[in-house]
Amino acid sequence: MSGLYSPVSEDSTVPQFEAPSPSHSSIIDSTEYSQPPGFSGTSQTKKQPWYNSTLASRRKRLTAHFEDLEQCYFSTRMSRISDDSRTASQLDEFQECLSKFTRYNSVRPLATLSYASDLYNGSSIVSSIEFDRDCDYFAIAGVTKKIKVYEYGTVIQDAVDIHYPENEMTCNSKISCISWSSYHKNLLASSDYEGTVILWDG
Repeated sequence: MSGLYSPVSEDSTVPQFEAPSPSHSSIIDSTEYSQPPGFSGTSQTKKQPWYNSTLASRRKRLTAHFEDLEQCYFSTRMSRISDDSRTASQLDEFQECLSKFTRYNSVRPLATLSYASDLYNGSSIVSSIEFDRDCDYFAIAGVTKKIKVYEYGTVIQDAVDIHYPENEMTCNSKISCISWSSYHKNLLASSDYEGTVILWDG
């Protein structure tokens, strides 16, 4: 009889073999595997506790923002519905969006800076924060009439609580906004409450 299984008659004698006792190192605890072997015949990889918690948190975020993801998916698909050749790239775009959404579950502070001056006892509101073109430096400005430029790498790597700016510019009035040039790394523009716009060359 052909096939995957071959029946054994009752009259035939099946030789008995004594299986060797497995060593302690070869014994695998079945509790380490949360699922039975897969259809391919190989065992599932061991599920770590952190994996289960991460997967649960991702599912929770997906459930909470399912409508937003659904809208993102259909807007991506409908943007080029007439072009069949763009189907694969549209799915790649949505995959990238989904990956970014589920990749991070929390944020943590890297450093804390104080914009207030020791001699300034009034309000010290920060009205604008801007990074330069290459994200090597960032500037903060506000009602103290000062623009303080910090080096990003130094602020992140420095273990002290007090960070000093690399450069500092003073305006005649409270600063409302600053903007770093996207083309010229050394150019920074600022505007104040008097309506004055100043272009700084660093």
